[in-house]
Amino acid sequence: MSASAPLHRLTAAAFAAHAADQLVFAALPLLAVLLGHGPGVVGVLVGVQSSAWLLVSLPAGRWADRLATRALVLRALMLSLAGLAVGAASAGVEAVAMTALSGFAVAGAAAAVAIATVAAVPRLAPPPLARANARVELARAAASLGAPLCAGLLVGLDARLPFAAAAAVILLVTPAASRLPDDDARPVGHAAPSTGLRDAAASIWSEARLRAVACCAVAWNFGFFALAGVFVPLAAARGLSSATIGAVLSGYGAGLILGALAAPRVLARAAPGAVLVFGPASSILGAALIAAAPQAVALAAGQFLLGLGPMLWMVARTGLLQSVTRPDQRGQVAAVMQVSVFGVRPLGALAGAALSAAGGIEATLALALAAFTASLVVILASPAGALRRAPAQ
Repeated sequence: MSASAPLHRLTAAAFAAHAADQLVFAALPLLAVLLGHGPGVVGVLVGVQSSAWLLVSLPAGRWADRLATRALVLRALMLSLAGLAVGAASAGVEAVAMTALSGFAVAGAAAAVAIATVAAVPRLAPPPLARANARVELARAAASLGAPLCAGLLVGLDARLPFAAAAAVILLVTPAASRLPDDDARPVGHAAPSTGLRDAAASIWSEARLRAVACCAVAWNFGFFALAGVFVPLAAARGLSSATIGAVLSGYGAGLILGALAAPRVLARAAPGAVLVFGPASSILGAALIAAAPQAVALAAGQFLLGLGPMLWMVARTGLLQSVTRPDQRGQVAAVMQVSVFGVRPLGALAGAALSAAGGIEATLALALAAFTASLVVILASPAGALRRAPAQ
């Protein structure tokens, strides 16, 4: 077995879990709109699916530091399959609540695989880690690019097809995931040397750069999911079809892919601090385009910017986390970071839905712009924004 084979298998699992999550994430708002629901219901559906990142991440962090990567990844993929089966069955009878529960299970599986990946990459790849992290993010970006377009086309044919397509992807990569190494395992029930999640949270708060990127990500994700909850109703109100909306949303995935492809070279040449500033700055421009321009091309350009800068930011942030965190604590630190980063998603979606219902979609767009601006200010005011080179591992 080649030295890179385990990383390839982990990357395939990360792709499958993220593809399933993104297919369901794109399909649920389209299904709701086609059934006649408005921004409020769409925001609730997005919030329910996103809440899995809040509820699953912390236990997944403990599992990542105690179980073999293979065991955790396989269990997550099986959870995703179960959720997709529920989603396909409930979509066929227009049971919106059960479909939302399906999204929760699929997102929870994606959260667990994401944490396992952050913890395992330093064991499976030699430093510098930017290339390995970018490879994993590239696979996830490819899923983000294809999922909205596929969801838009599949929903128009049959409401169950997005769930069936996601299940097929999971089944295709499960044999590769079953061959991940298990020599990185801790015996089940054996406590990690760290004192747990409280210690991991203290490590983040005491490290000024990690604290800054965590606060930046909280603000950014709040704004992004406030925007995501109203984007499909906004695009539909501007006369776009479901297929066109799917194509516009794929601009986000295109930005992610370009960012992942460029990340190793960008981080080899640019200061990490500059990359951490560029992420929220590009998001402000993207949100402004979405708010101001009604054309599909401009909306796609805004989505592209929301993918490009944050992808570069994510690769820089992951490398920073892996470099300054103890190996026995990476899973739990990644879990706490993931809660701070992704756990705020349902709050943003629900806040955006409530504000849209009270003051219109324009008010939610203003909220998203304010949140992106706050994320930029946090980085500019911190040592992370002045970081000239990646810390030694």
